[in-house]
Amino acid sequence: MKQGLSYLHAKAPLLIAGMLLALCFVCVGLLANLPGDLIIFLLCLIAVAFIVPLILEYASTKRFYRALVEIESGNDSYELLQALLAQRQRNPLNANDPSLLWGEGTLRADAVLRYPEKQTLDALIAIEQDATLRIAEAARDAHEYRDYIETWSHEVKAPLAAATLMASTETSPKSEAIFEELQRVHAYVEQALFYARSYGVNKDYVLASHRVDKLINEALTNRKNTLIAHNATIKKNIRPKELSVICDAKWIVFALGQIIDNACKYSQGNKVDLSFTAHTSNKGKADECVTLSIKDQGVGIPTQDIHRVFDKGYVGQNGREETQHKATGIGLYLVSKIAERQGFRVELTSQSSQEHKESYTQINLIFPQEKSRS
Repeated sequence: MKQGLSYLHAKAPLLIAGMLLALCFVCVGLLANLPGDLIIFLLCLIAVAFIVPLILEYASTKRFYRALVEIESGNDSYELLQALLAQRQRNPLNANDPSLLWGEGTLRADAVLRYPEKQTLDALIAIEQDATLRIAEAARDAHEYRDYIETWSHEVKAPLAAATLMASTETSPKSEAIFEELQRVHAYVEQALFYARSYGVNKDYVLASHRVDKLINEALTNRKNTLIAHNATIKKNIRPKELSVICDAKWIVFALGQIIDNACKYSQGNKVDLSFTAHTSNKGKADECVTLSIKDQGVGIPTQDIHRVFDKGYVGQNGREETQHKATGIGLYLVSKIAERQGFRVELTSQSSQEHKESYTQINLIFPQEKSRS
């Protein structure tokens, strides 16, 4: 009933115009001495022409108003709104339908102005309040989850370090295997910590100038046991030796660690060949940058997987078939997220051993220098 009265109120100008038209027609018919039956018949036709379209339009908008009332009362407003929009997509009305308050997900202000009932506006306010509460709850939950992961990561490092120390003091093959597995667990704990921080780490970044060779050396030191286990050969060519980049050292060392882990994980046999090169491009120009390249001679990446290696959780053909330990698809994703937050680019080229005689994977980290950032 409330919806019907609201609808009639909105259509009042049209109804008044119809009644005035009918009155004018009666006056003209009487002046022209038309038979009374004919005048009544024609009036009925006019009434049908006005009323039937209104009834059909009201029937099409009745569910919309019922949903607005439920939304206003706070009954699962978000779900109702989603269902309402889905129905409108399945059964689109013409552009002049006053119930079509959302066009392609955007509130149409002209529709609200044409249809200014308090019921509609109250419902829209309720939707906004509900959405605001949901966003606040999601932000609070995300913050609590991050705090939990950080606390857990720091707490688990103590027993993990103790177990690693005990394993390192033994020389039996079994203890060596345990030591290697503990190193992998440590790497996964570190990855989980950085993953949790990657969703809100802008304030966690401290950008400064750091020497490239020191960043590389720290990352290699952190992975020394893994590199030794894979008989790694390391080559470095930094020109000049004092070359520096503007970054957050902690996060760049972590990103380099993820790239080193992948090089070991996807090596050919039990031998890893890693090369690090860095040089300055476009020196003295506005787009001056430093390119740090990390190249390995591993199995490479199949062509169909290259464009997806930075997607979260994507492991590709190599991750499914060619590694002893199951891949997570998180490492390179985190590298891309760090690049996005710190303002440098990541590029990847690769040749797969299944497609070429010589296989490799090369990742370029391209850091804009101060002139490019300003």
